[in-house]
Amino acid sequence: DGKPWVGRGTDEDPFLVGISTKNLMRKAERDPASFILHMDATFKLSQAWYPVFVVGVSDSNHTFHLLAIFISSQQKEEHYTEALCALRRVYMQVVNTPMKVLYVMGDAEDAQLNALQNAFGADNKFTTLMCYFHVAAKVYERTRHLPTETGHLVM
Repeated sequence: DGKPWVGRGTDEDPFLVGISTKNLMRKAERDPASFILHMDATFKLSQAWYPVFVVGVSDSNHTFHLLAIFISSQQKEEHYTEALCALRRVYMQVVNTPMKVLYVMGDAEDAQLNALQNAFGADNKFTTLMCYFHVAAKVYERTRHLPTETGHLVM
């Protein structure tokens, strides 16, 4: 219904809160071909071990511009979707135009990728990019049992 509700952090009533400013929202007010929308999550930033995820854009100068930070009690597609839809609503209220994206980058996690599609896919045809660090980490994880020489050939 659009009214603020934070939740208690349980499975039945998950906690989700986001922080941004008008100034931060305006960082994405540019030609969608000139930036990449990024989403990344981490767990080690709070005593509760709640996932913290950052959403921002990077420009052609490789500068990252924060749009919002979200804290959630769960790392599920529906919570990512809710956060990204809230980001789009706030963006629309601030800049008075829908947020357009052509390129998105996130973790190699289905929940994030699906949430990006849920929040932006209806009116944006975007290309999904994979973060090099996450790809390299997955390759290392799957090849570390191989002999060193073979592992180096892969990387």
